Amino acid sequence: MTRLFILLTLTVMTTSIQAQEKLDSASYFNSEMKLEKRVIVDLALKLNQEEASSFWDLYIEFNSKIDKLDEMWLFLINEAQKQSATIDNERADLIWKEFNKYINERQILFDAYYTKFSKVVPSSKVFRYYMVENKIDAVVNGEIAKKLEIENTPPVENK
Repeated sequence: MTRLFILLTLTVMTTSIQAQEKLDSASYFNSEMKLEKRVIVDLALKLNQEEASSFWDLYIEFNSKIDKLDEMWLFLINEAQKQSATIDNERADLIWKEFNKYINERQILFDAYYTKFSKVVPSSKVFRYYMVENKIDAVVNGEIAKKLEIENTPPVENK
């Protein structure tokens, strides 16, 4: 378990650095990052041969849909950053509505695929897989948030 945690931490750090460097491009979702993530998921779930054959097909399908949604998310982040100093209320409302649409669509997708994944592997493994997804998302989001500049806002100090 400790070895898995160390691998997850190192890969997430690599992934978050890549995300930070590639914030302005959909290439953030590159194949190297996908491969690293797949290795982590494989180590975390310890699927048997029967489970693996069904799980990985569904995993690819699910992640391709997540990638499409996340491209919208990157676009919204870039729009928000470009306009942060000069954005008017109408544009801010539009970006906010699109961001909420992204969040809702992502949650609907996760909910739908929880059911689909639970049909091919035990729910305990699906839950574990979603925990890995959430941890990677949290770290990547944190690194991207560090990169975002907000005009005239002093950095928050850690205490």
